[in-house]
Amino acid sequence: LSRLARLNKAMDKDLPEEGDALISRAWEAYRHGSLTTACELFERAQNLPEARREALRGLAHCFLQIGNYQEAIDLFTWLIQKGEEPEQNRTRLVESLFKAGKLESALEEAHHLDEAQALQWRRLISKRQQEIETARIRKRYDPEKPEEFVQKYRDYLDRCLLTETFLTAAKDMAPSKNETAARLYNQLLDACDGRWDVKLSAYMGLMKILPPETMRHRIGQELERINLPSGYREKLLAGLAQGTPQKQ
Repeated sequence: LSRLARLNKAMDKDLPEEGDALISRAWEAYRHGSLTTACELFERAQNLPEARREALRGLAHCFLQIGNYQEAIDLFTWLIQKGEEPEQNRTRLVESLFKAGKLESALEEAHHLDEAQALQWRRLISKRQQEIETARIRKRYDPEKPEEFVQKYRDYLDRCLLTETFLTAAKDMAPSKNETAARLYNQLLDACDGRWDVKLSAYMGLMKILPPETMRHRIGQELERINLPSGYREKLLAGLAQGTPQKQ
C-alpha cells in the first residue's frame, strides 16, 4: 500500500481522531493531488482547537488549487492578520488575488514580499494588465478605418504591441494605399526587431507591394545578419522565390 493509503486505513479505525494525525492525513492527500479528500480532512480538523489554524491554512491552499479564489483570499488574509507565517501566506495571497483578477490588490500585497518575489510578481501583474488592455483595444479595430486606428494607437506600435492588429491594418490598407501600408510594415520591422514571426509577416506583406528588385535587395540585407533563426531564413528565401518572376 502507498503511504497515503496506509495512513487512511489506520486513521479510519474507530479511534479518537487527534488534530496532528488528521492534519497529517490532509496534507498527505493534498501532496498526492487528492484535493477533495484534503479539503474534507482539513474541514474536519478545523473543529479541533489544537489544529484549527493549520487546518485553515490547509483549506486556503486547497481553495487556491481548486479555483475558489475568494475563499482562499479570505483565509490567507486572516492567517496573515493572526501572524501565521506571514511571508509564506502573503505569497499565496498574492497568487490568489492574481488568479482572481484582482491585480491592483495583488500588486499592493506584493510590495510586502521580499525584493526578489516582489519583482517577479510586479512583472507578472504588469504583463497581465497589458494583456487585458491590448485585448480591450484590439476589439476597437474597424477594418473600414485602419489608418485611424494606427494613428490613435501608434505608441503601442512603437512598443511592438498589438502586432497582429497592425499587420491586419496594413493588409486592409494595401489594396488602395500601398505607400501607407508599406510604411506601416516598415514601422513594424523597426519596432519588432527580434520578433521573427512579426518580421516575417511584415516582409511577406511588403513583397506584395514593393517591386521584386527592391525586395531582393531588402531581403538580401536581412539575410546577411548573423544568428538568424534557420526557420526564419528559410521562409524568407521561400517567400522571395515565390514572389519573384521567373526568367524565361
